[in-house]
Amino acid sequence: DGARLAGWTAVLLSTVVAAIVAALLIAVPQLFIGVFTSDSGVLTMGASLLLICAVFQPFDAVQAVGTGALRGLGDTTTPMLMNLIGHWGAGLPLAYLLCFTWGWGLTGLWVGLAAGLGLVGVAVVATWHVRSSAPIAVRA
Repeated sequence: DGARLAGWTAVLLSTVVAAIVAALLIAVPQLFIGVFTSDSGVLTMGASLLLICAVFQPFDAVQAVGTGALRGLGDTTTPMLMNLIGHWGAGLPLAYLLCFTWGWGLTGLWVGLAAGLGLVGVAVVATWHVRSSAPIAVRA
């Protein structure tokens, strides 16, 4: 029960921190991009990309923490496979289609990344929920 509570607490805290970061990325993108350039075209493109980044921040946070929680339960294979399938099997092909086939350009690459992260984040947390609810086998 303690491990389950600790895992869910970590997921919640990482989601809250990611939401704060996402809000900052949405509210003041020029603050982050302006450190690197003053070019108005880059600032405009960067702001649109940071909006996509803001959307995937919570998913990235929960997939990272959820992966660690599953590792803590001794399951390293499932999160590896989820990341492989989510990023290489779904996110990258979608990014390619959006960018090169459907003409979304750089935005399409980031949307594909965000979709892959979203898929992995949901899958990892759902797996954590199921695995952490199961009775723990005591080894002799």
